[in-house]
Amino acid sequence: MRTWRLGLVAVVTGVVAGSLMAQPPLPDPSIGSISNSDAAAIKAFATYYANAMAATTDSSKMVQDRTAVLKPVHDTSHPASAIFMDAYGNAVNQAFIPLLGNAATSLNAIITIAQVHDMSTQPALEQALTNSNASVRYWAAKGLGDILGQLSALPPAYRQAVRHLEAALAVEKDPVVKMGIADALSQAASPSAKSAALAITALGSFASNYALVPPNNLPVCVGTIHAIEAMLNKGAVLTPEVQEQAMRSLARIMSFTAQYYQSGLLNRTQTLVAVDALKACGDAMDVITHSQKFSLAAIDPQTDKSQVLLTVNGLTGDTQEKGLLQELYPKVAAPARISGKP
Repeated sequence: MRTWRLGLVAVVTGVVAGSLMAQPPLPDPSIGSISNSDAAAIKAFATYYANAMAATTDSSKMVQDRTAVLKPVHDTSHPASAIFMDAYGNAVNQAFIPLLGNAATSLNAIITIAQVHDMSTQPALEQALTNSNASVRYWAAKGLGDILGQLSALPPAYRQAVRHLEAALAVEKDPVVKMGIADALSQAASPSAKSAALAITALGSFASNYALVPPNNLPVCVGTIHAIEAMLNKGAVLTPEVQEQAMRSLARIMSFTAQYYQSGLLNRTQTLVAVDALKACGDAMDVITHSQKFSLAAIDPQTDKSQVLLTVNGLTGDTQEKGLLQELYPKVAAPARISGKP
């Protein structure tokens, strides 16, 4: 009896011959109420895998730990109850927050937290928005975007999450993370004018150097344009100045995309993304102007992109004539021809 009790104490305290505690049983995600013993079991399960992740330098082992933590959430044979998710999300939040400060574990930790998909993880996700690792910031934004719908039932928490995302977007330098934050803000039921304006400013930073790195820049351009369009379709209102800023950036991206396409400088994959970019620009322009002047729904890879330049930007490659864009925004000049391109 004495030996059995000593073994139990060792497991509970987490030390068995100098190793991690014995692997705890999988919590039942379908339980409809949480007793003290249930709460302790959930905490032990999350803590075990957080400690396991912290104790290894093997990235594949970290992924295994991450998968184990998410099994109760993703186990479709036993759908997780709301009561379980609240307790489990809080346990994961508390167990994995310390790992965000370690460069070796921060990425796997935030992916784990973000994929819980429960509003109880809000504190960790908000904290990770300022992490020094761009990939961590991206996953933090994605995680917050995924729970904005849940947070809308709690207005103070919802507004806090939006403020954190907006503050992050205002200072973010990494293009992919900018796109991710813009997309997260677009998940709001009623995106604010400030969110839309910040996303448009981010798009402007992509457009400003687009002629230098078009193939690399296209995916983040497309993703950000889709986010902006989603915000506007959900009721975000732009001031005339921000409208003009958006149209200028969209025109520049559209023009340079068409020029690179025509010049044959894009490979097959980039060409497909280029067509998506042209469509995205046209659709966003229509949403902004409440018109059907710019939509390029009929554009496909076989379409002559000179028609895009002629009708939208007034830039055919040979002349600089005013087009549909300048009819609505006279101050928005046709984007310049890319220097040195045929």
